[in-house]
Amino acid sequence: MSTEQDRLRALAAEQGAALGALLAERGADYDIHPLSYAQRRLWVLTELHPRTAAYNVPYAFRVVGPLDVSALERALQGLTRRHESLRTVYFATDGEPWQAVLPELAPAFRIDDHPEVVGADERQSFAADRAAEEAVLPFDLYTGPLLRMRVIRFDPDDAVLLFTMHHIVCDGWSMQVFFGDLESGYRAELGTGPAVSDLPATRYVDFARWQRDWLTSEVSDELASYWTEQLAGAPSVIELPADRPRPALPQMRGGIKRFTWPAGLADRITDFAQREQTTPFAVLLAGFAVLLHRYTGQDDIVVGAPVANRTRMATEDVVGFFVNMLPMRCRIMPATTFRQLVRQVAETVLTAQVHQELPFEILVDRLRRNSDAAHHPLFQVVCALHDEQLEQLRLPGLSVQWIPSHSETAKFDLSLSFSRGPHSLRGWLEYDSALFDEESMAAALGHLQRLLEATTADPDSPVATVPLLSAEEERQLLYGCNDTALAVPDDRLAYELIEERADLQPDAIAVSCGATRLTYRQLDEAANRLAHHLSARGLGPERIVGILLDRSVDLAVCTLAIWKSGAAYLPLDPANPQDRLQFIVKDARVELVLTRTDLADRLPDGVTTLCLDTTPGLDAGPSGRPPRTTGPANLAYVIYTSGSTGRPKGVMIPHRGLRNLVNAISAVLAPTRGDRILQFASFAFDASVYDLTLCLTSGAELVFAPREQLQPGPDLVETLRRNAITMVLLPPTAAALMDPTDVPGVRTLVLGGEACPPELVGSWSAGRALFNAYGPTEASVITTMTRLFRTEHRISIGCPLPNYDVYVLDEWMQPTPVGVPGELYIGGIGLARGYLQRPGLTAERFVPDPFSGKPGARLYRTGDIVRYRADAQLEFVRRADGQVKIRGLRIELGEIQVVLSQLAGVRTSLVATRECGPADVRLVAYLVPEQGAASDPVTLRRALREVLPEYMIPAHFVVVDGIPQTPNGKVDYAALARIDLAVPEETATTPPDTDLERGIAEIWQEVLGVRRVGRHDNFFDLGGNSLLITKVRARLEQRLRTRLTTLTLFRHPTVHDLAANLSAVGPTDGAVTGGTAGADRSALRAEGRRALAERSRRRRTGTDGE
Repeated sequence: MSTEQDRLRALAAEQGAALGALLAERGADYDIHPLSYAQRRLWVLTELHPRTAAYNVPYAFRVVGPLDVSALERALQGLTRRHESLRTVYFATDGEPWQAVLPELAPAFRIDDHPEVVGADERQSFAADRAAEEAVLPFDLYTGPLLRMRVIRFDPDDAVLLFTMHHIVCDGWSMQVFFGDLESGYRAELGTGPAVSDLPATRYVDFARWQRDWLTSEVSDELASYWTEQLAGAPSVIELPADRPRPALPQMRGGIKRFTWPAGLADRITDFAQREQTTPFAVLLAGFAVLLHRYTGQDDIVVGAPVANRTRMATEDVVGFFVNMLPMRCRIMPATTFRQLVRQVAETVLTAQVHQELPFEILVDRLRRNSDAAHHPLFQVVCALHDEQLEQLRLPGLSVQWIPSHSETAKFDLSLSFSRGPHSLRGWLEYDSALFDEESMAAALGHLQRLLEATTADPDSPVATVPLLSAEEERQLLYGCNDTALAVPDDRLAYELIEERADLQPDAIAVSCGATRLTYRQLDEAANRLAHHLSARGLGPERIVGILLDRSVDLAVCTLAIWKSGAAYLPLDPANPQDRLQFIVKDARVELVLTRTDLADRLPDGVTTLCLDTTPGLDAGPSGRPPRTTGPANLAYVIYTSGSTGRPKGVMIPHRGLRNLVNAISAVLAPTRGDRILQFASFAFDASVYDLTLCLTSGAELVFAPREQLQPGPDLVETLRRNAITMVLLPPTAAALMDPTDVPGVRTLVLGGEACPPELVGSWSAGRALFNAYGPTEASVITTMTRLFRTEHRISIGCPLPNYDVYVLDEWMQPTPVGVPGELYIGGIGLARGYLQRPGLTAERFVPDPFSGKPGARLYRTGDIVRYRADAQLEFVRRADGQVKIRGLRIELGEIQVVLSQLAGVRTSLVATRECGPADVRLVAYLVPEQGAASDPVTLRRALREVLPEYMIPAHFVVVDGIPQTPNGKVDYAALARIDLAVPEETATTPPDTDLERGIAEIWQEVLGVRRVGRHDNFFDLGGNSLLITKVRARLEQRLRTRLTTLTLFRHPTVHDLAANLSAVGPTDGAVTGGTAGADRSALRAEGRRALAERSRRRRTGTDGE
């Protein structure tokens, strides 16, 4: 007995006994051998997916003529005796896989007679169905056999042959050997040919042993060094534009799309390859790399390519799994021509083949690229070229025709295979159907064909500008999706529509804030009096008037008054830092600010103010409407948004964009005079323009509320209910913190300001109209919109509103194919003039429109990466730059970084976002301190709050030795995402002291995602914000038998202070402690629910004491 046979004794008892019985049944003599490296990887993958058919190798043939089935079966049995791989089974002991070569193992052979199937079409369909069934039947590596043959016989002269093998025993070259030997064996069985020759000179198991021994030599080190150098800095993942999110683990479901290209294209590819003294494969691989580059925007592409790996003649006639996968790296610069790329790829392919013997599995281990379960290591796309003569079956006296078959699985994201004949080129694209739709793959193949037609015709053009789209595709993307022209009925401005409402319904309530209410007549007359006062001061068209007021009906009065005077308004948020307010007022060259005496001192010296609460005579002026002095082209408002230079920038919107917004949104949402619309957004953001104009031009009531009543969660719910709000625009993060059943009166909810999570759609779309809106400030608030329904899985941002044009373009301003991301460009009458006092930035972001044909037409570059869906709706993908939106607020990460870098002790910084849970995206600052400097998060936050508004303060500060980079010098965001956001040890110096403190600290740890919380730690300094504090409050109310308000948590932001306050309020029946038993926790939660109900009752009856 061999040494390998001794290893059988080491098998686990159950497996060993079963294998022993199997071997005893099939013969006393057998060999046990180690697996080759390729087999080991396939073994592991099969163990992970034991019932998968992904590694089946199916073939189907239609055979016409007198087939001798018995002779064919004997020939097949002869093949199993000749080729050991076909009578091998596989097992493992202590996790180590082995292969046992059996002396006899008959292939699974089956004959099915179906004379009832008649007619050529019926038989063809029946054969295709049976081939598909057979292809997906899995193998059992442990029991074998790993070769099946099924004969479907319609009549003696018409049959279908179905062959299926497992990939662990064969490869593409093996099929050439297999079919050749089957033909020879069949001839011999018929007596028309010689007997099959002796066994191959080399056994596959000998190759596996040789490979293991050889890899201990210096040659393998040289190969590894080549590949390590070749792949240094190469990306591990290609970001393909998938139709669905990638699952955490591969599903291995696959589809296939077959194609045949014109003979003329096949000949041009061959001729071009000959002129460049390379192979057609190099040309095809270069074309595929260009397509991937254009689809992903990546300039460094790695594509897998199979090589036979039969560098020794002794292996050429062996059936076995020799094939090796080689990573082909293609670097594509913007100016690279196709000829240059083909030469680069040809060199890459040539040197890769010279170094092909290093097993892929060893390379993966050497490069440590095997830790991501969701992606195939090193590459996720494959390109292969086969000679169509290699895998053809020929049987004497018979006509044999290949039938396409597929296992409905996929081993890679994309696997592109070509089969080349003398003057033909056909192929198939196998794709992961968990990621891609068939329509997307068909389009991709069309783009590849057009790309190769163009590049082989003109190989010296840059690949970045080679056309991918057909004329019809381009027409549809540029013009079909932008058929939005809608005439504006007249030239009245938005404020004049509000005046019309005052005439139609003078006694209806227009605006309210708590007990303060103004009818449409009162609003109009108050605005008229103030407008006359402003005009008397010389204010008029193109002059800018600031508004610095808390939330109240005065905001509406002042806005309308400024418009009536002909001037434009600039909203200023009192909650912003004084430094920011002063910069905006100076930068905008504001001539007058409408404010109140308690806010005026926040403005810079020398600014003229008009204090509404102290200026005499404001209520005594004429109440008639002043004459109109402005037109659609005049400035309506200026809103400052976050700027990448460290300072905000002012966006100038003319009246025509505002009027178009009113017309477009009113047509979609159809508000009526019975609606009550909440003014939720900060007055300094453009969503407030939407709230005011949509509401007051439709005759509805605009409801203002104090800031503290708009905190997402219970406070906002109470505000919506108390004010009977029917329509509201909210950021998704605010909606995510509410239960839709708590606000049944909200019949229309518009989500906007940030990406909408799919889970919100299911909960909020029932029983109300749910919309998703998108638009930058530079395009008058909202540009695209869509209605969302419960069935939505991929959230769309909709189609363009009337009189807007939207284009999805690459960096060369060419339209990208459907499904392929590109930058969103917006055109139309809603565009801003540009940026106040920033002509250079205006020219950079507002560019000439090459598509409209209108003189002077412009496009705004949004910096948002989007893509078109097949239904012509747009889908948001990501930002192209450092700008993000959190809780609906636009933030330039660069602005925060500039400020951080100016702080003492900070050498460099980087600000990024981190998704910490559903609808919970936070800002994280990564800091590299100066030598010897301490970067205390508390001090940093205090310093930032002097300059930046609260929503721009990072939730977490992480000190790092350096900003991690990828090998090619880019920021390694994946490495940043792996850094723990836990609080540094020194910030949690004093542990909580009481059960109540420990319970509060535990809740903070859960909500903030930190490891330790000290009794004197500040909630906000640990990364808390107004949204997270509502989570804390909810959990405290669930566990405490007392009522809490958000204000209490704001006033007592440390564990110690909050616990002291709660203790002072009165004893509770149950303290929040981390060790409460399950039954006790349930009781506490029940009590918490009762407390919330009581709190809601008190608020409704006005008896809530706090």
